[in-house]
Amino acid sequence: MTRVTFSDGQLSVELPKGWHELSQAELLTIYKLMTAFSMEELPFEVFRELSGMELVRINDDKYFVKIKAVEEGKEVKLFAGLSAMQLTACYEPLRWLGDPGRIPVRLDSVGGVGGIRADLHGLKLGAFLQFENLYQGYLQSQKPQALCAMAAILYPGFGRDWELQPWEEINMINWAVQIKAMFAAKFTHLFKPIGDEAPSAISMAEVMNNEIRVLTGGDVTKEDAVLSIDVWRGLTELDYKAKEAEEFNREMAKYKKS
Repeated sequence: MTRVTFSDGQLSVELPKGWHELSQAELLTIYKLMTAFSMEELPFEVFRELSGMELVRINDDKYFVKIKAVEEGKEVKLFAGLSAMQLTACYEPLRWLGDPGRIPVRLDSVGGVGGIRADLHGLKLGAFLQFENLYQGYLQSQKPQALCAMAAILYPGFGRDWELQPWEEINMINWAVQIKAMFAAKFTHLFKPIGDEAPSAISMAEVMNNEIRVLTGGDVTKEDAVLSIDVWRGLTELDYKAKEAEEFNREMAKYKKS
């Protein structure tokens, strides 16, 4: 994707405003950069990649850079002298890289295997519970085998005993956190943060298992049917049940006070 253009003597750099605005090539590039640089260094390195900028030399607190740009449909190379403040201002808009956000994105494929939709539409509720349990296990153990097992669910055909590249591991972690933040924002009755706890810290599996018991009325013969429905349909129903429980508890609290 062309991010830098030059027209009428003006250089324009169009930077993405979030993960969801990245192309697949850019997403892959950023995940690879995340394996090599700290989060403090990352915005500059990403800007350098997206703009095609090369540092030519430093002279008297001036950074002389070369940038690839497109002018009237043709690629050109431009030279510019930037102060440290100007250079910082160039990559400052990329500070969002430190926040996974609530819009899930993922690499189209890992290990040559294509993934399901980034928002998980089409995934069974039971499979999502497995995924969430594996993610909680990874947070506890930090073992890459858990990430491989997660990949086997979200990239059908990927072997649980296969290995992920370092940038593919980051893809799995980032995707998981984004999914959790998305569901926490969408299903507010079901997933309630505890105090200052971030959505990514909520154990969705524990919450859902409790609600599934309510949904089945304790009848284990109904559990398979519940776990086989689409995760979005299932969470919608569970969220509604959680809302009903909240309303019931409020009414009971009023009754006890009267």
